[in-house]
Amino acid sequence: MPTFLGAGRAGITGGGGGVIYGTQDNPITDDATGALWAASLAGGAVSGVAYVQKSGLNSGNPYQVYCAYVSSKLWVMAGVFAGADSTNGPSGFFRWCPCKSPTNSTNNDWGTATHVFNDTYDFTNYTGNDKSARSRAWAELATNRSRFFFYNQGQTSPLIYSFTGSSGGGENASWGTRMKTVSDYFRNSNVTDQSQTPSFGASDIVGTVPSGTLQDTRWSRLGLGASDEESTTANSHDVVMIVAQGTTSNSTSTDWGNSGQNQAGLGVKRSQVSGDFPTNFTFNGTGGDQKAGVILAPGSYNGNISLDTDGYIIIYQALESD
Repeated sequence: MPTFLGAGRAGITGGGGGVIYGTQDNPITDDATGALWAASLAGGAVSGVAYVQKSGLNSGNPYQVYCAYVSSKLWVMAGVFAGADSTNGPSGFFRWCPCKSPTNSTNNDWGTATHVFNDTYDFTNYTGNDKSARSRAWAELATNRSRFFFYNQGQTSPLIYSFTGSSGGGENASWGTRMKTVSDYFRNSNVTDQSQTPSFGASDIVGTVPSGTLQDTRWSRLGLGASDEESTTANSHDVVMIVAQGTTSNSTSTDWGNSGQNQAGLGVKRSQVSGDFPTNFTFNGTGGDQKAGVILAPGSYNGNISLDTDGYIIIYQALESD
């Protein structure tokens, strides 16, 4: 039976031996059935909305979500980070707003809460900058590979990160679980100026360079929780949740000062703090202080934060570990 794939794309969702894959009755369960689904997509596409099924995801029940079949693997969208999406999420702040603790901050988007937004939207031909997404895969799909897709960014080629036993959260973990390995992303002190030494909550969480072509070698290494550790009342308190911290030689930089090529990343603030979230900020502000946003502009560093509003980044999680 034909299945609607969303936003002007209709066709069967996959087939093999008379079986249609990607439906609620016959969900994609591994890379092999993902290949059959992709082979029969309308127009030869390799992405769309389909039902997948995996232990631990959606209580083991079929789950409808945006997916892609690339590099002989089925990738499930975990999160879309759109630079200009100011829509408030369950936290009461913009989607993917930085928070102090993915474990404890109320209704935050970074931990293992199972709320979703735009998880069944078909991003195949999306060329905007204001539609973020979050699926249950962010919180629940525990596998060992992630694929980053970049639209209208300095990094243009997709990158695939492979996690190991020494990675944050272990080899097989969801992104929500990995984010919870850092207990405090803000790490506020009593210092109200920029004399604090910036630090990372976790550095080089993958441990290897991703596969794919690096146009921006900052993305060769990933860290969590860059903070300058200023006080909650400092308008210049800088935080980045996921940090692209690679150097031009693809090694890991733990220097967040004005040297080298600096950082890029996701989930950004330079503002005061109230409770577990930023306060007194302008979304995508362009001034020196009091701003927050979704995407950190490449080349930012402690004391000089800029926000990228032109595109988006998708984080996919592999349906099946290698």
